[in-house]
Amino acid sequence: MRITIAILAACLTLTGCASVMSFFNDPGRISISSSPEQAELIITDEKGKEVFRGKTPYTVTLETFGGYFRGKRYMVHVFKEGFREQNFIVKKGLNRWYLGNIVIVSVLGLLIIDPLTGDMWKLSPKDIHVPLGQEASETKAINFY
Repeated sequence: MRITIAILAACLTLTGCASVMSFFNDPGRISISSSPEQAELIITDEKGKEVFRGKTPYTVTLETFGGYFRGKRYMVHVFKEGFREQNFIVKKGLNRWYLGNIVIVSVLGLLIIDPLTGDMWKLSPKDIHVPLGQEASETKAINFY
């Protein structure tokens, strides 16, 4: 019985809560849709590097690791001919499962595992719907003959 308890205690303290829970709920997955659909979608990271290009609707998994104790954020550009372009930021936030390391006293999870895997971070918002407003049509000259 003592050995079983010791093994369970070791498993709990040698893992990262956020890293374990990421198997069930990917913190970097976001879904992007638009009205109308089939709009162009470009995602760039904080350095301006393009990390994804496609069309809406799409579900993409983005990297959350931006360095030791640093998460990533992204700029999303959605556009379609005849409609107004929309830009918005996908922000990083602390993954609530990361705080589980404090509860189970997992020093390795708190200081090493979750910060190095990037799983201590989550991206927000997770589900994005972009209504593309129609651009005003150009004024055309009317000839009265």
